[in-house]
Amino acid sequence: MPVSLSVSREILRGFGGPPVPEEWRGEVLGEWGGVGGGPSLLNFTYQEDRRLATIQNVFGVIRGREEPDRYVILGNHRDAWTYGAVDPNSGTAALLDIAHRYGVLLRSGWRPRRTIILCSWDAEEFGMIGSTEWAEQNLGILGTNAIAYLNVDCAVQGSGFFADATPQLDKLLIEITKEIKDPDVEGMTVYQTWAAANGGISIERLARANSDFSAFLHHLGVPSLDLYYGKEFAGYHTAFDSFDWMENHGDPLFHRHVAIAEIWGLFALHLADDLLLPFDYLTYATQLQSHTNTLMELLDRGISLQPIVASIDEFTAAANESVEEAKKIEEQESEEYLPRLRQRTFNDRLMLAERGFLEAEGLLGRQWFKHLLYSPPEDYESKLSFFPGIADAISRAEKIGTREAQLQVQHEIWRVARVIQRAAEAEGDDDPEFASPEIGSKRLDFDCASVSGVRSNRKKLEEDLLFEDSLSLQNLGLSDACLATLASEASSLLPMDALTAQESKVTDGGATNMIIKIVKDDYDSLPSYMKSLASWEELQEAVAKLNVFFCKKEGDQECTAIDQHDIESLALGHKGRSYLLLLLRMKQLVVETVDGCIKYRACVG
Repeated sequence: MPVSLSVSREILRGFGGPPVPEEWRGEVLGEWGGVGGGPSLLNFTYQEDRRLATIQNVFGVIRGREEPDRYVILGNHRDAWTYGAVDPNSGTAALLDIAHRYGVLLRSGWRPRRTIILCSWDAEEFGMIGSTEWAEQNLGILGTNAIAYLNVDCAVQGSGFFADATPQLDKLLIEITKEIKDPDVEGMTVYQTWAAANGGISIERLARANSDFSAFLHHLGVPSLDLYYGKEFAGYHTAFDSFDWMENHGDPLFHRHVAIAEIWGLFALHLADDLLLPFDYLTYATQLQSHTNTLMELLDRGISLQPIVASIDEFTAAANESVEEAKKIEEQESEEYLPRLRQRTFNDRLMLAERGFLEAEGLLGRQWFKHLLYSPPEDYESKLSFFPGIADAISRAEKIGTREAQLQVQHEIWRVARVIQRAAEAEGDDDPEFASPEIGSKRLDFDCASVSGVRSNRKKLEEDLLFEDSLSLQNLGLSDACLATLASEASSLLPMDALTAQESKVTDGGATNMIIKIVKDDYDSLPSYMKSLASWEELQEAVAKLNVFFCKKEGDQECTAIDQHDIESLALGHKGRSYLLLLLRMKQLVVETVDGCIKYRACVG
């Protein structure tokens, strides 16, 4: 419980017992009694307002002009324990400044390529409730459409710039800080003072569940960032977190607030407007190698890190290929539809690669935390701030010391190796015909190599003695990035809309003109990870809705085609893109482009 300096002095003077060692004494606290206890009696009274209350998240949305179904999300919480000048109002002020600046751009005619969502979260102090409930409720949409989550909590709590991020965002952050003036040192950039203070750039990883990024990264696998000025704040969560402290000590001229808003807002603009997402997975590969080297020093000789080493090699090769593929796509920018589809496919692979680090089973005993690279360890005294499953297993092995505990450490190593492999995989589907769909009469060769650019070798997975089948896309919850791109072209439903959208039921009484006809045997023959996208009954209901739509268009020369703009009106629900994937795979639909617009045409006859 925080107390003031004057109260601290009174308490310390009342301690009895042996004298206080000299090294404990300080000038600030003044005279001590002893080391304790008595003879003083401290009367402590705690009052709590125990009641239920409704919380409210607030959103601002700038709809993207070309990819409205891809979301760049900025978030800050609004609730505070006391006055909250630092936590969270410094971040709230920065978010409002960004909203104002974006408003100026909008009035000048600008619109982002992708959708930007500004979020003001409620009930963060009670366990990130506002952001977590929203993320869980919109898991299906955010899991496939969210590009990144950019968080600012305590924007300014002192001097010095600090950042925590997933590694693929490091390069962009560094480039942006080179463009922003330092708020404290004339003639310097934020990058220069940042590097000088730390002997080089230091970006921490988001391995603690201490702000609203937790649900997005640890549960959904969305690349995330957290920015702030000042590492420590003595008045944290106390009544001393006041505007008076900020005005006189924290940021008297509010220049640090401006710097955070500029970095935060510009970062979001790059993610929302750049042709190709500025994700750098070579940095990620380097970071993983560094983690492995650190881990190697802590392990017993009988435990092998070779599975992780091999998977990082695959990941590095894929990251190198993604760099080359990006150059090819940029060179073809002058062409029409083909490069646009390749750009989107490539961006989706970059976006979804972070999801590859998720494991459906989550951490042992803590299933909600599904990110096997960066989630909070069970033991907060752990020497590892990464690979939480391995960290937990090591802690248990040190306490128990049994053969089974050592096997569990090795098993967790295999789990990490598998998710790194998964992020480096080339295709989730072995069917080359389906992997390169026909667009009209022109066949497209999707040779996009990205972070998922190398097919992994699973031949030795049986070496993990505790291995169970957790590798399917059913557990991961993702489909191949190329197919996801095609199927989600029509999905522009914002998460806020999904909160209130009601799926309408088919009431046609049974259409007789069945344009799409599906057979149970065809569905049963699909790979298990494809069937996991939707049940047979769900697919039947979706097909019924599609056939009703076709019947209403009877007589129209386009009566067997679904325009991407028609999809939302079909009320297929949050699994709409999954149904399209299945029907594409079952050869009931083909994808065409007409005047640059994607259509899904039924294969009649």
